[in-house]
Amino acid sequence: AFLGGVKISIPPTLLVSVLGQMEDVRRALTLAPVAAGDRVYLLGPTRAELGGSELARHLGLWLDSVPRPDLGATAARYRAFADARDRGLVRSAHVVGRGGLAVALSHMALASELGLDLDLAAAAGGLDAAVALFSESTGRIVLTARADAHDRLVAALGAHGLVLLGEVGPARGGVGWLRVAAGDRVLVDTGSAALRARFQGGLDDPR
Repeated sequence: AFLGGVKISIPPTLLVSVLGQMEDVRRALTLAPVAAGDRVYLLGPTRAELGGSELARHLGLWLDSVPRPDLGATAARYRAFADARDRGLVRSAHVVGRGGLAVALSHMALASELGLDLDLAAAAGGLDAAVALFSESTGRIVLTARADAHDRLVAALGAHGLVLLGEVGPARGGVGWLRVAAGDRVLVDTGSAALRARFQGGLDDPR
């Protein structure tokens, strides 16, 4: 592959694939939010873990704060999430992985062509907004649920770090959008066309 006229060789990489059998595909979740008025939640703690992240790479930073998973807590969180899903409390869900929360939310806005109106204040937990958006802390899930499921969802997942981020909004001019604030400060307010252009264009290599 070539990036900016420079050949990029990918080192040999171990690929592990896991397959599972689903008895009823109607219970499958996608990452696309379903309807305006649904609420958006983050499940799992966010820590200042930017070492090896996409943001650190883009800025040319070498950080030792790599994600350090708590396997026991993560397994318990996933089991609780699966139970809530099986009880019909979860409408959509997306893993928070490479690129952190900012990328996961962008994926959701692109997939649904609905809006996401969010506030980082509760999710940041005292972290800088950039860290809260781009930290790659593992074991986290962004999910949506009906507004009337809030109390039951908190009862099911509150002990595992469930935080309300905001809600799903209607499309603007027929397209999706993403708005992220931190209290009174708006950090992101953009449409899906701009998001899609960035995803298709990629990041410039900071080196």
